[in-house]
Amino acid sequence: MISTNCNNNPQVTTSHWNALDVGWVKLNMDGAVLASRYSASIGGAFRDENGTWLCGFSMRLGVNTVFKVEARVILEGLINMG
Repeated sequence: MISTNCNNNPQVTTSHWNALDVGWVKLNMDGAVLASRYSASIGGAFRDENGTWLCGFSMRLGVNTVFKVEARVILEGLINMG
């Protein structure tokens, strides 16, 4: 992953999945908005303590604000837990 710090200097960082305690499930989720069209999409993935993919979701939301998109991805994640 490439990120930019406050001085606008690109930096390469690494990210990895952290193992969970036995019996736990982790939800990774994100939302994105295409600013030029306010077109938004969300998605998420559930993984068990071994990192095995259990299920996931994605959907297009159409015209939306960043705040509504982030709130919706949390809601959909909670709904899809069951």
